[in-house]
Amino acid sequence: MDTSGALGLLFLIVLISIVVFLICREVLCWYWKINEQLSCLMGIRETLEEIQQQLARTPGVGTAPAGDQATVATPVVRLACKRCERPVEHGARFCEYCGAPQA
Repeated sequence: MDTSGALGLLFLIVLISIVVFLICREVLCWYWKINEQLSCLMGIRETLEEIQQQLARTPGVGTAPAGDQATVATPVVRLACKRCERPVEHGARFCEYCGAPQA
């Protein structure tokens, strides 16, 4: 057998192996519903990104940290510093960014 015949046979074996691999992969993905789970997770991610963008555009609204408690976080209204206009916690005496007194 000459070299070109051996290369052709090797190419054919590799090609058939790739096709068998792709078919087996699709069957396994269908069986385990991986494609459906992936599309569901991608939808959840897009929804969370939209919510994050909406929250970033909403001035003066945040949530209190939940800590170790398993309770629903209550909304906290954040005030803006008069000097630097960054958010300041309600009841804070000074801005933690620029140090301006808050009245």
